[in-house]
Amino acid sequence: MRAPENEATGTSGESEVLGQFERLGWGGVIDSRHDTGTDLYLRPRDARRYELGAVMGAQVKTGPSFFRSPMKDDEGTTTGWWFTANREHFDYWLRHALPHVVILNSPRFSAALILGDPR
Repeated sequence: MRAPENEATGTSGESEVLGQFERLGWGGVIDSRHDTGTDLYLRPRDARRYELGAVMGAQVKTGPSFFRSPMKDDEGTTTGWWFTANREHFDYWLRHALPHVVILNSPRFSAALILGDPR
């Protein structure tokens, strides 16, 4: 059986983003068993690496297609990107018991843009 073409993009993007959070000292796991709109579960920690007792979900969107709609300031500088979710996903995140973030990831821009460059 042949794997879907976008599988490698999606799974590597999840791993890259989880790695960024781990470099920040956060805990996290990839939810590879259920494809329901939550790719990662993240556990924030403070600067001393103590668990904060919170959990949040993250949906990771990887690839150049998610960077086609830049948001620009008055000077024309890109300050972010517009993301459009389908209604089913949006409602899922709003109704979920955990807060969620959507993270746009691209090899060109990298999750480091969103999370800060740890170097």
